[in-house]
Amino acid sequence: MPAMEPPAPTSSGRTKIYDLIWFGFPLREGLSEETLIDFELPPGDAGEPTDIARIHAVLLETFAKLLGTDTDCVVPLSGGLDSRLVLSLLLQVTARRNIHCYTYGFKGHLDYELAPAVATAAGVRHVRRGFHEVDFDREEFEAYARSFDVQSAPTYNLFAHYYTQKVTQLCQQDLPDNASLWSGFLGDRLLSGMWLAPDASLDQSVERYAESYACAAKRDLVRGRYAPAERLLSLYRSRTVPAGSSWCEYIDLQQRQYFGKKSFEAGSQRHRFPLADPRVVRAMLALPHATRTRNGFYRRYALGFHRSLFRLPTTRYFGYPLRPTVVREQVDRALRLARKHLEKRLGFPRRSRPDRRYNAALVRETWPQYEGALLHGLKQTASVLRDRGFPMHIDLDQIRENRAFSQVFASLGCLL
Repeated sequence: MPAMEPPAPTSSGRTKIYDLIWFGFPLREGLSEETLIDFELPPGDAGEPTDIARIHAVLLETFAKLLGTDTDCVVPLSGGLDSRLVLSLLLQVTARRNIHCYTYGFKGHLDYELAPAVATAAGVRHVRRGFHEVDFDREEFEAYARSFDVQSAPTYNLFAHYYTQKVTQLCQQDLPDNASLWSGFLGDRLLSGMWLAPDASLDQSVERYAESYACAAKRDLVRGRYAPAERLLSLYRSRTVPAGSSWCEYIDLQQRQYFGKKSFEAGSQRHRFPLADPRVVRAMLALPHATRTRNGFYRRYALGFHRSLFRLPTTRYFGYPLRPTVVREQVDRALRLARKHLEKRLGFPRRSRPDRRYNAALVRETWPQYEGALLHGLKQTASVLRDRGFPMHIDLDQIRENRAFSQVFASLGCLL
């Protein structure tokens, strides 16, 4: 399939911004200076997933058209598949000396620790800055939140929008003269949004997700170019990078900026800016972990939870076995425990609802949406995987690379 004719980039001062989006689902709206590269690559014939190699060829051709051989470009680099793909494509169309990578985050979180290893393996220049060096404007975020339609999009989009806008602003401050900014959000679309077509039913969407997961598990778009998958997995397994979801940590920051309640302020003095209370977001995005304790009680949780938060065991953090016979009980129990721990940690009575303590419309509107999406999404996914003959085991090592698993279920919330 030939590549779409790329739009002419809009210049904002000295900066040209290219934002890679998929299937008309931009993560950053309202930024008029951006050039949105929207690839409309529908799935193949019925029952046949889109060929990833064909997508890669279209991307490469489009990047070559947009970028000259002597143009400096900046990539906001993380450890996820999204920015690694953008960097891989740029390495194929321009010299390494023209590529500048920047990473923003906290000491100890996933992207902040992993990005230097990726940049070193790629042989490109890399600058890492901590968020403690950045002044986040609470009033700015509150104004942004008020203008965001929380009823038409999942909560994570609100915070993802704001976070990526801040990273864009920070990158522009550090840009060399006449450089272009290249950002991409393939990672959270590859296994979620790009397969959730607006006109598709939930069953069709989950089926596409199952097909795309099986396809993505067999091929790595950046394998052999730099930072091979084996290198990244060895970092995870050796625990040199703390286990956890950097995406959830981004959300934590923006969640705290939005609520700003005194009850959330404990323990935030070690930073120059207040952090979000991780219990709110992580309980809303709770996914059950199927590690079984000696008494047969499922009490491990998924991606994004700190082990110390609920005093959970530290063994077998990786691996995510899904057993068809226990999926329903496992998910129901995990959601009940997530709500119980949320209420207990925030000081609610055992049976109260979270929004009685703070009258936040955001939480009030999205809590049942997330709860229903997580429950229904996991059941449907497990059923589709089993019916189509896929092994009942989802490898967290693979999914952690692009931080997409939790966002699959958040995206499902749009369809419920």
